[in-house]
Amino acid sequence: MGIEGFRELLKASRSVRRYDNSVKISREELMELIELSRYCPSANNKQRLRFRAINDEEGCRNVFSNVIFAGSLGKDGTPSPGEEPSAYIVFLNDNSVGPARGEDIGICAEAMLLAANLMGYAGCMLGSIKKDSLMEYLGLSREAYEPVLVLALGKGIEKAEIEDMEKDGDTAYYRDEDRVHHVPKRRLGDILI
Repeated sequence: MGIEGFRELLKASRSVRRYDNSVKISREELMELIELSRYCPSANNKQRLRFRAINDEEGCRNVFSNVIFAGSLGKDGTPSPGEEPSAYIVFLNDNSVGPARGEDIGICAEAMLLAANLMGYAGCMLGSIKKDSLMEYLGLSREAYEPVLVLALGKGIEKAEIEDMEKDGDTAYYRDEDRVHHVPKRRLGDILI
């Protein structure tokens, strides 16, 4: 894959909040995504992250009830019945190794999202987590593990468009009347100093 192919992959790997819930992701596919974390850089090579893969209906319902999708979109940011993700990967920091590092979380999550896109799936990084109730459902101790991110995954049915924003414009994403998700991005000249 050349730079243009990689650019298109990045542009296609948008945060998706609507899925065809009838399309399931297998445990094997989730394991392939999680295995990618082994090859990602890690601060001080501590490899603090641990993962829980969830793709059964009961588990997905429980995780769905413990995360918040696109709060800035209000009710329209939450998937409607039948449009929920069909799988999740819960990112957990192993507290015995040290405090969570944002760069580790971001690198692993982006690698998984790009790979999911290549597999024909879409996803969304969810940082708004009801941590206590999620950990209770998972049967894990908050002293041992800290939930730091939930990656929602499924067959995306949402159309997203990246658009250049005006200098010092609004970065808020929005949906139009056709439910197309618009994502304003700063222009190259505006991010160079």
